[in-house]
Amino acid sequence: MTGAAALAPAAPLTSAVVLYGDRSVTLDKIQPDPKKSADTLWVRSADLPRINDFQIKPEGGRADMCIPVSKGWKRGEYFNLSAFAKKLGQSVVVDSESRVWSFGEIPAIRGGFLN
Repeated sequence: MTGAAALAPAAPLTSAVVLYGDRSVTLDKIQPDPKKSADTLWVRSADLPRINDFQIKPEGGRADMCIPVSKGWKRGEYFNLSAFAKKLGQSVVVDSESRVWSFGEIPAIRGGFLN
């Protein structure tokens, strides 16, 4: 690469885009995974309602279903959305170079809709 493109700074490592359902949420602040895993996404708990309608409460997550939250998924104001998705059986596709995470439907919600 030469010229201006080679000199242009990359997007900050603290940003990401999350795709979920019909939503595309740009997060201006994420936290790198302490284990240096490029496919693990730590988001601010306050951003969860914008991403997937979940809220972290003492009894778990989300208004219409309660999902237990492991203590290891929370670190200060941050929440491990990747671990949460894995617990729910939610499919995840990651483009770590572009910092885009795409989350599929939550099977428990889809199953409730189909029944």
